Amino acid sequence: MTTRGVVDELAAAADLVRGKADGVPAALLRGPAVRALVIATAADPGQGGTGAAALVRTGPGDWFALGHREAVRAALGVAPGSARAEEVGIASVAPEDEEVRGARAVRVALVGHDGASVGGSAAGGYAVSAPDPVLAGRVAARLEVALAGEDLTGPVRVVPPDA
Repeated sequence: MTTRGVVDELAAAADLVRGKADGVPAALLRGPAVRALVIATAADPGQGGTGAAALVRTGPGDWFALGHREAVRAALGVAPGSARAEEVGIASVAPEDEEVRGARAVRVALVGHDGASVGGSAAGGYAVSAPDPVLAGRVAARLEVALAGEDLTGPVRVVPPDA
């Protein structure tokens, strides 16, 4: 059992009692079990602060530090704030049309996969081509994930290099 698991269980229990549908924004947790959890978490290396501050996770321990777009891009090798992120393009805070988001997903999918190419668009679907069918399949899978990270769906197909 991990400290994180206990914290998740406490959060789930708090969700049941706090009256979410009634607009109650918080639940107060107290008692020996909660104090023991805070003490155990404070003793966990890498955690700072005392009391509830010890429960705050930062850095590698924070599972939710990134939004869904940044998390998908990071998983595909485009870490937030990196030069590579600048190269493929950063999502605007203003709404963007599907073509802009689709083109960015294509650039993310192609990172580190020289020799492959992608044609098409968000409206009509995408065609992935590469001299090696395994490479083409890998880029097609990466493209599907990158499109999902941009909140897009669309047909992605692998075509022969001469098509």
